[in-house]
Amino acid sequence: MNVLKYLNVKPEPTDTGTDIRAGLLSRAEEARSRGNFVASALLFEHIAEMESNPASALHQSARMYIEATDFTRAEQLLLRVAQAEPHNAEAYLDLAQLSFHQSRLDEAEFFYERALALRPEWHEAKA
Repeated sequence: MNVLKYLNVKPEPTDTGTDIRAGLLSRAEEARSRGNFVASALLFEHIAEMESNPASALHQSARMYIEATDFTRAEQLLLRVAQAEPHNAEAYLDLAQLSFHQSRLDEAEFFYERALALRPEWHEAKA
């Protein structure tokens, strides 16, 4: 699916990649603030396609899918983030919370332990 067409985003012919990215980021934040989490997630995914290191944008997309209660897609993206950035404790914490809320307790424990191994000072991962 062409997310730009779906969301009615029309880059100007003179836009640079940075301008397009900034515009998409603005639209993603606007969609999030209106509660349109799926549109925001799609925009973050499109931003990720433009990045040489897409993990941050994919992580934001995953968080939007969590807000939209599309836990399957959120988990897919978080696993990609964890694979791309194995030292990203926040990705493991988000995976732990997703697993916990889906009653997959063994997975939740594994991801919590991984997050704590990376960031032992985190109190929310200990709770």
